[in-house]
Amino acid sequence: MNPRSRLLALLSAGVISIAGCVAHTTRPYDAAATHAPATNEPEIFRYTAGAEPIDDHALPELDTRTHRARRITWESAGDNGQPDMHVISDYFQSTLPGSHPLVIVLPLWGTYTYPPEKITDGIRDRSHGDVHVLRLLGENYLFDWDALAASTDPDAFRVRSAQMSERMHVSVIDIRRIIDWASTQAEVDPQRIGIVGFSMSAVAGGLLLGADDRVRAAVLIMGGANLHDVIAACDGPLQKVRDEIRPRFGWTQEQYHEAVTETWEWLDPVHFPARVDASRILMFDAQRDECMPQSARDAFWETLGEPRRISFHYGHKQSFLAMTPLGFNYMRRQVYRFLEATL
Repeated sequence: MNPRSRLLALLSAGVISIAGCVAHTTRPYDAAATHAPATNEPEIFRYTAGAEPIDDHALPELDTRTHRARRITWESAGDNGQPDMHVISDYFQSTLPGSHPLVIVLPLWGTYTYPPEKITDGIRDRSHGDVHVLRLLGENYLFDWDALAASTDPDAFRVRSAQMSERMHVSVIDIRRIIDWASTQAEVDPQRIGIVGFSMSAVAGGLLLGADDRVRAAVLIMGGANLHDVIAACDGPLQKVRDEIRPRFGWTQEQYHEAVTETWEWLDPVHFPARVDASRILMFDAQRDECMPQSARDAFWETLGEPRRISFHYGHKQSFLAMTPLGFNYMRRQVYRFLEATL
């Protein structure tokens, strides 16, 4: 291939890649088709309110012209998989007088920081001080897949799998306790609190919407329901767990799926319909998601009340490129506009 042909081939590949990052199908919110929000607080998400921070100090190096930054730490309500069982956040508080909306940005626990960082920065900078942003940090994986893969017998596997699902449950409680704190801050308008979640934190966000009616707007990116199906079929670290556990125990895929269902089905988002109107939810998913099956994504959408749904035509990780300059920042712009309209 001559240099000119090689250059044309590279440019063509780049155009296809960029197009792939933004190619999508949108299903708009249909008020006539959706169902009313749920009204009851699920028993399993009840908790003792009133948690106060155990540390709150300034981060002057992160201050901007319109926001002052603070690092705020709480004790977790239980085992959340994080260092010292702490819940740590960076809070960007507006310097403007009066009360303003608050957006809580959830982490991609133990993995990429780019999506929550960029969403946090964009909300803060676009608001010109009219919105507070609290970004939860998640240094560790929420789930210890290595420990799960090292289980020596089926009983140990079930115990550790149950511990993983309990961490998700605890994380939802922790976010509720942060909302308790935020609602008492003079600068926060408690009627205008929103959340943004990614992948597993989008799942946590969906559970939160089923638990707490104080969240008035939500953007959930690449999440899903039917977590037992997700964990039994997802690639990456979950594939490693299956590859080690199944031959060790002599399990078929069906037996593995059954064991996971025993310890995860209780926390399936489908049991907890959203308590916020679907017009105030924006959902993103990936049509070729290697982790969240079609059935899991469809069930999540239905549980949320059938909100506006933007489905990228690619896989789980590749669809996140729509948040980057490679994807013309398309997803980020959609998130910002939605939150500005709803909050």
